[in-house]
Amino acid sequence: MNGTDAAARSRAQALARIAAVFGLSADAFVQVSRSGQRAPERLAAAMEAAALQDAFARIADPGTRRRCLVAVEAAARAEALESGAAG
Repeated sequence: MNGTDAAARSRAQALARIAAVFGLSADAFVQVSRSGQRAPERLAAAMEAAALQDAFARIADPGTRRRCLVAVEAAARAEALESGAAG
């Protein structure tokens, strides 16, 4: 398996894991992508999570990855506080 195949397989596995977290099938991503329609909110969130994971995986510097993670976690906490949710 060459590097391109390994990267594609890794992305497919990550997409399947993300889809499972949102209770979706990985095929749902493909169907929306092909249809050109706007994704339902839950699917849109899953697609954004997949894009975030893909971009994060391309960051080589551990310090930069950590700063990104801290920023995302802070945004999630702030939104949870605004909505009155704990977590």
